[in-house]
Amino acid sequence: MSLIRVDVMGKPGCHLCEDADAVIDEVVSDSADIELVRHNILDDAELFELWHDDIPVVLIDGLKHSSWAVDADAFRSALEEARA
Repeated sequence: MSLIRVDVMGKPGCHLCEDADAVIDEVVSDSADIELVRHNILDDAELFELWHDDIPVVLIDGLKHSSWAVDADAFRSALEEARA
């Protein structure tokens, strides 16, 4: 089984980021095949430049899945596609 990498771009104090984190945590809580990496865009100038207007941004295996909000069903479906 290979790991699916999920990168989440956000920043402290962002209520949309907190909402997205809650959905992501719920969806991946029982998934042993997920590598979840959260990035604070304030700590990385390149990430800030790329994503500051779109946070939260979720990437699945390097491909943009969503920005501004995470729909649990769409996220689950995208993870299932990544597993296939």
